Amino acid sequence: MKRNFSVQLSIILLSAIPLVLMSYFLTNIVNHQTKQLVDQGLESFNKFYIESKKQELINYLKITTTAVEHYAMDPSLSPQQQQQRAKELIDQLNYGKDGYFFIYQYDGTNLVLPPLPDLVGTNLWHQQDSQGQLLVQDLIQLAKDGGGFYRYHWPKPSNNVDEEKLSYATQLEPWDWMFGTGVYLDDTREVSEAFLSELRQSTKSTSTLILTVTLSSLVLVAWIGFAINLSDKRNADTKLQQLIHSVIQFQEDERSRVARELHDGIIQLLVSGRFQIQAAEMHLEKKSDGAPAHLKKGIATIHEAITEIKRISKGLRPASLDDLGLGAALQILVTEYGERTGINATISYFDDIPRHDSKIETTYYRIAQEALTNIDKYAQATNVVIRFRVSERSILMTIKDDGIGFNVEKVSRIKHLDDSGTGIRNMQERIEFLGGQFSLFSAENKGTIIKIKLDFDNYIFQQSSVESAHNDH
Repeated sequence: MKRNFSVQLSIILLSAIPLVLMSYFLTNIVNHQTKQLVDQGLESFNKFYIESKKQELINYLKITTTAVEHYAMDPSLSPQQQQQRAKELIDQLNYGKDGYFFIYQYDGTNLVLPPLPDLVGTNLWHQQDSQGQLLVQDLIQLAKDGGGFYRYHWPKPSNNVDEEKLSYATQLEPWDWMFGTGVYLDDTREVSEAFLSELRQSTKSTSTLILTVTLSSLVLVAWIGFAINLSDKRNADTKLQQLIHSVIQFQEDERSRVARELHDGIIQLLVSGRFQIQAAEMHLEKKSDGAPAHLKKGIATIHEAITEIKRISKGLRPASLDDLGLGAALQILVTEYGERTGINATISYFDDIPRHDSKIETTYYRIAQEALTNIDKYAQATNVVIRFRVSERSILMTIKDDGIGFNVEKVSRIKHLDDSGTGIRNMQERIEFLGGQFSLFSAENKGTIIKIKLDFDNYIFQQSSVESAHNDH
């Protein structure tokens, strides 16, 4: 008996010691890799954020300069009137909460400074920021050199707190003015700190999870006396990493999509509108009868740009989904989709769609939105039908089109390299995250059917499991 106990104890020790050592080294490796990821992630994030802000400032100045040139080229105004009109226009322009434009003469006299109007007309040549930088002199020199970016500290209008600011200064022709605008960088710091805090919390949760698994495994080893196979844990970690990667990739895809649509749609429309208005101006100068038509076309183009901005904003988060519920939001989505694409899109309900948890409504709306986008891009369909069947225990959505279809197996193999495959994967992951089921049926030249089903019992179990895991962490 004593010998058997000794053998069992030896087995337990031989099993426990490697497990403890493995957990120790695994924790250190996770902490080390997380620290590296934090450093690399913050560096990449800050670089990307600053570069995006720089491009944003340049675009603001270009648009405003184009508007001001209208006055400079107006022969009906005297030079003094031209300058006064330009200053009045720039003084009224703003963007965001703290975005404004400023103008200085090359001797340092301020001409426009919306947050501090009392300083207009004052010579600020020797003005210094809290760090001792002669910011007005430096900005004027940058403008003379052809334009450039400059960092300094300046009170933020919304809270009157001295914050770091990134500005771009350039020359405003033909008056030899220094013309600039800037953004405050405290938002960068706040976002970076939130990003860092999230990663630290993730590291802490991972370390806690490792410790919990280790202690639980030791208890199991003591009771059953055999070694714990760590492959299951490795598999779980791999799946967790894949899930995290999928979520991050989905977010990046969304951001990229919005960026492309803004760049390729809105800017081009605005530029076209500007050309039309400029053409109208030239006709007016020549007293041509064609001017009103050009003006109308320019106004129509700008109106189209505004409509496009509203469409993109609605695509990010439709207010109707929160205010009216899933059924009404989908009806609006389908109607606008048909008007925009020319595809005959309809939606039908076997029963009224009651209000559900916001996660369910958002998931079904996003899946329908993603499916319609894919149909517009790839299906070459003429008809799309969305059907809903709601019961006390489940909700089923079917999306059917009469497009060209595709080989499901082929797309599944290359989905990591294709946007349509990414869209299918996103839809599947969205519903499976709630405990639902995703089904896809398609064949070449036979259209496509997508079925999304969620059993409420599975959803409740899934959510309780997630909340329990979160509370344990």
